[in-house]
Amino acid sequence: MYKRTSFFVIVYLLIQMTTWAQSEKMLFQTKVLDNGSSLKAFVYIRSHLPNERYSAASFLEKYTVRYAVYEEYGGATPVVEARTLDLSPLTLQNYKQGIYFSIDINKLSLPFAILWVQVINNNSKQINRKDIPLYFTQTQLGQAFGVFDPTGTHPNFHDYVVSGESFKIKDLTNSAAKLYVNRFQQDYDAALAPMYLNKPTTNATMQMDSSFVVNSSDVLTLEKEGIYLFRKDTTDFYGIGLRVEPKGFPKLTQKEQLVKPLTYISTVEELQKLKSASDLKKELDRFWLRLTNGKVALARKTIKDYYQRIKLSNIMFTTFKEGWKTDMGMIYTIFGYPNEINYGKDVVQWTYKGGGKNFNQVSFKFRRKANQFTQEHYTLVRYVEYEPIWYPVVELWRKGVATR
Repeated sequence: MYKRTSFFVIVYLLIQMTTWAQSEKMLFQTKVLDNGSSLKAFVYIRSHLPNERYSAASFLEKYTVRYAVYEEYGGATPVVEARTLDLSPLTLQNYKQGIYFSIDINKLSLPFAILWVQVINNNSKQINRKDIPLYFTQTQLGQAFGVFDPTGTHPNFHDYVVSGESFKIKDLTNSAAKLYVNRFQQDYDAALAPMYLNKPTTNATMQMDSSFVVNSSDVLTLEKEGIYLFRKDTTDFYGIGLRVEPKGFPKLTQKEQLVKPLTYISTVEELQKLKSASDLKKELDRFWLRLTNGKVALARKTIKDYYQRIKLSNIMFTTFKEGWKTDMGMIYTIFGYPNEINYGKDVVQWTYKGGGKNFNQVSFKFRRKANQFTQEHYTLVRYVEYEPIWYPVVELWRKGVATR
């Protein structure tokens, strides 16, 4: 929730990681699947800008992709030498608003390694980079099986489908497997602000709603919204989690859906007024016009910018909960795209620079936590020192000034 403050402090959290300045604001999503004697890393890239769409043809003309494998983060000597990925219209695939490609890595006599991928602008020489963990010993279903389109050709890089959307869960060898499915119905709360150290007391233990069995060769279509867990054995803890969302997701299309995401920039009283409104549309209009002092054009722009952040958070960070409710989704919504992304073992750090009068530099560190639904569950390391930075940035949103 929002409250006012007048304090100011600079927070800088220094940790040992691989640091990379993100110059062109590319958004990466990855899936790594075990292919027997090798691993196949699928890399999806889209622009941070909502109206910019990558196509295979334009990407091939503008960018070069290089990769290498290191034994550890920040390693000096690669175990697989840096090389240029041979891309062509046949190997580079269009996917939604972006593109994806794959990289095959022969298994090494290591339990773990790091695949770094560089995307280099051929003209400006600016570089975006993604570090991808590689696990050479298979211990979880999600290391071999993934969610694909109904033809089994294109991987689904997001941990969600919409109601009625067809898909298939398969491995790269199309092996036959029986999968046990459990459905859970759970409405998660939004992430706590970064200075709140107390763990949330809500969200009780999830209760299973229903269960059924499918085959890996089946084309599946799930109509009922909820969280689904696919496992090879009912005794397995880890599986493949998949959210089934309403049609229109990741965009919020119903006025009732627009209220909860305002928790990051609204007061308790404002939220309660919205939730109890007899005419929600009019109350939402009044909320935004009140924040922007009646400036209609500014209100429209702020609404567009804010819910675009919510949409991108849903695309990039949805796991067992909607992306905007995750810690990463919260920070991305309020602060935007980071200037630097630092990678370490089971940790990612985002650094923001040039916050004007609010901060010079601030970093947010996310630790990966074991989760039965996903390998990409990251939680924010919270500090009370974030408070005098958080509220002034929220205040900018309340004045109609979108950050970054």
